[in-house]
Amino acid sequence: MIAFVTAGEFLAPNALFGLPAPLSLSWFPMRVAVLERSNGDVVLVDAGLSAAELAAPRRELGASGLLFFVRGGERAAAAARLAALGIAPGRVKAIVATHLHLDHIGAFVDFPNAEVITTAAELAAARRYGTRQGYVHVDALVRSGRVRPVLLEATPRHGFPGWLDLFGDGRVVLLDCRGHSAGHVAVLLTDPVAGRTALCAGDAAFAPHEYRALSLSPFARLNRFRESWLRESWGHLRAFESAHPETPVVLAHSKDPAGDWGRYASIGGHE
Repeated sequence: MIAFVTAGEFLAPNALFGLPAPLSLSWFPMRVAVLERSNGDVVLVDAGLSAAELAAPRRELGASGLLFFVRGGERAAAAARLAALGIAPGRVKAIVATHLHLDHIGAFVDFPNAEVITTAAELAAARRYGTRQGYVHVDALVRSGRVRPVLLEATPRHGFPGWLDLFGDGRVVLLDCRGHSAGHVAVLLTDPVAGRTALCAGDAAFAPHEYRALSLSPFARLNRFRESWLRESWGHLRAFESAHPETPVVLAHSKDPAGDWGRYASIGGHE
């Protein structure tokens, strides 16, 4: 099974993402991918904010919470969304982080049996830059002893310059998609039983028009680690989308993700 859950939403002006009605404010999703393996274990791609952070962001996130207007509360956290799909938190054995920014990994605390998998480059950047670049949870993550940094194979795969088949079965493949952050990855999920695939691209772009038109939104410009890397990754995304039209490219915060991802099980959004 591949599913997507919306683990809360944050408020931002459309102009930040280069969207129509630039003076309007919109709620943008924090999207988490869910893969159930054949042995019953569950893998997440990203995890969103924790239940506590969604319930009280200013208390839990400090100064970052003052700039982060979210809605949904505890009921919107990934753990609650998974419960609605019949998945208990203890079944989640791995969280594959596209990157380690606060809104992608805060909920690791809600999944006590999960190992957090990230690239060595991303973990090193998180430890170096810390809270000032959005890595609010890196110290807690390291203290937990549950983070596993990995190295990508430096050979092309699926049009990307590096890759790692996480479990050796082709179901969870990390692809080098750096630029937004130092060690950002896209994650290709495959469900061989249903014959479905999805490319979870995290914050490699915030809306499809960015990588399709090679046009940086103001938010992308403000938050990129290295623009040249980001533009290269956009080229890889465009090539992948062209070569694999049956595979949706799902962006973490896009209100209108590329591809027909509606055919996958999903739950979430404002209630």
